[in-house]
Amino acid sequence: CDHPVLLAPVGAGALVREDADLAVGRAAAATGTPYIISNQGSSPLEETVAAMRAVDPAATHWFQLYWSTDEQLVDHLIARAEASGASALVVTLDTTVLGWRPQDLNLGSLPFSRGQGIAQYLSDSRFLEIVRERLSAGSAGGIGGVKVTPAAVASLLSIARHHPGRALRNLLSPEPRAGVETFLDIYSNPGLDWELLSTVTERTSLPVVFKGILDPRDALSAVEAGADAIVVSNHGGRQVDNAVASLDALREIRGAVGD
Repeated sequence: CDHPVLLAPVGAGALVREDADLAVGRAAAATGTPYIISNQGSSPLEETVAAMRAVDPAATHWFQLYWSTDEQLVDHLIARAEASGASALVVTLDTTVLGWRPQDLNLGSLPFSRGQGIAQYLSDSRFLEIVRERLSAGSAGGIGGVKVTPAAVASLLSIARHHPGRALRNLLSPEPRAGVETFLDIYSNPGLDWELLSTVTERTSLPVVFKGILDPRDALSAVEAGADAIVVSNHGGRQVDNAVASLDALREIRGAVGD
């Protein structure tokens, strides 16, 4: 990529407006800025790409991948990125376990639990297959023991609204709730290690970027695992309290791996 600026992936854009991903994609296309489409987007990858190409057929996008505990789902997401015409695959490494976020906890803020930011999953055939398997096994979608409160009702309405299909049908179906539960269970793999990461180069023909590097030793491991590039990032400072600033980490990392 020759452009000096890229738009980073931002999940759960529906918190701002329902079509946030599409709007950002159009803006990126209009300004010639490559857009890294979030794996935790509020619009399916294919719809965001279509919105970009309606503005500029040559618009450039990359795709961010969160490595799921389901390897078939990982392959499905990679295949969709390739089919969409993505120029690179960006694997996020620093949220295999969600950070301790006191403000989110105090506010009870987890958009994914309300069905926001999981559009890539709800539009994926492998993910929906997992959801239905769990429903058949009786391990998802139940509401027994749930206390009926205004917040619980609001969450249920949000889940129904963001699930594919008609909202009324979704309210009567266990599948939307099971989709949220399944996402929370499998979206990220706490056991992700360099050995597993090294398989990504065998699973895609796209250039591979590892995002979330802050230590020169990890940067060297990323190169050894097959990364074509790395993104020095602390996830917006939201993962580890008092983490080193990305710019402060950049010089040592560049010294370790070069250009």
